Amino acid sequence: MTDVVIRPAVPDDAESIEPLFTELGHPTTAAEFRQRWTAYTADAATNRVLVAVLADRVVGLVATHVTPTLHRPTGVGRITVLVVAPDVQGRGVGARLVAEAEALLRAAGVGRIELTSGTRRMAAHRFYERLGYRQDALRLAKSLDAREGRA
Repeated sequence: MTDVVIRPAVPDDAESIEPLFTELGHPTTAAEFRQRWTAYTADAATNRVLVAVLADRVVGLVATHVTPTLHRPTGVGRITVLVVAPDVQGRGVGARLVAEAEALLRAAGVGRIELTSGTRRMAAHRFYERLGYRQDALRLAKSLDAREGRA
């Protein structure tokens, strides 16, 4: 999909991102997104957020994070969220966002990229596998906040 532009997210994208997060199963108001975005991007070297724009509409988002590690020779990059609007899924937007995220993380010096995908998201698992991601660990989680009940 060559008419999609990938660019850094800005606070004014909040209204467009709100339905994407709802689609992902994490309803978020535009105000909540702005607040989280400000905190998340305070350290631009560690956390980045990109959006995919098609015809002046935000149709996708990917966020990355770099974690320094003691047990590996390089830091670990994480794709912390990836979401694409349902009406443009299957047209290469998600793959473009992942490729851009990988480039950012590679430039940050990480040697490994990890991501988490909910156990019920089988189509997402197949998508990530097509891009070369493999399950090689088990992630366990414990919710400390009632708002964090879903994985």
